[in-house]
Amino acid sequence: MDIAQYIADLLQENDEVGVPVIGTFYNKTINASFDQNSNSFFPPRKTLGFKTEEIGASLLIQYISWVKNISEPSSKYF
Repeated sequence: MDIAQYIADLLQENDEVGVPVIGTFYNKTINASFDQNSNSFFPPRKTLGFKTEEIGASLLIQYISWVKNISEPSSKYF
């Protein structure tokens, strides 16, 4: 099972999503900035970050269980 789409879906509405045994993907906000040398404005944006701490892995398991209509132990197995 390719879980990348499930992680992407959850990151649209949550700040972080834990993946069991792997770690946690999170949205990292970069503030707006202005470069005087090039006279350019860079708007605020979000980028994806990763940390090895596993936080909130049950959210991903519950989401896969709900979308695929399978039990939570089955979604955790995949």
